[in-house]
Amino acid sequence: MQRSPNTPAMHPNRFVLGGAIALVALLALASTPVGMAPLPAQYLRGGTFHSPDGWFEIHVPVNWEWFEMRDFDGTADPRWPDALNHTVGWLARDPKTFDDLVVMESYRPGGDIITESFARSFENSTRKAVEPETMSDYSYELLTISGERSLHYRYKLVRKNRSPLYRFGYITGMEHKLTLSTSDDKPEEPKRLRQIVISIGWLKAP
Repeated sequence: MQRSPNTPAMHPNRFVLGGAIALVALLALASTPVGMAPLPAQYLRGGTFHSPDGWFEIHVPVNWEWFEMRDFDGTADPRWPDALNHTVGWLARDPKTFDDLVVMESYRPGGDIITESFARSFENSTRKAVEPETMSDYSYELLTISGERSLHYRYKLVRKNRSPLYRFGYITGMEHKLTLSTSDDKPEEPKRLRQIVISIGWLKAP
């Protein structure tokens, strides 16, 4: 993996993304997480999640439960992003172990290919989003997922009077960007995350 320099440029959409990932990690253990609602059944077929706007599908274990996030990006409809409210998201989790997956879709007309600059900007916005906790050991690699330039990242979250938390994620796409992320108390990335990521299917050009 390649470690980034600490000189990123800010980007408001990536601040929303980093903040939402941090927020979901705090809410995931509730029976129905605060600020979320159960996902309508029509968007699940077996273990496959079909995005309500028809842009992508991903596969997770069939017994996982799904929730749609509400009101973290203005007044966005939780089912799909638009040009004013750029990011929407969902949480999938194992109801027995509470292993979880944050799925976020963002839309920005003219969105760029993922580059080194994107990786540095994401780092900077996430550092601000997790305060007063501290993000450390951020590292990343650029790769290709489902034919699209993508970012694979990880970092450690240092928490006061608590053991550190490790976060792992992938971001892929262009105008429509898709983020899949999870957290663990161990520094090794859970195998389930990579397995879910490689199941991404774009139903339209992202």
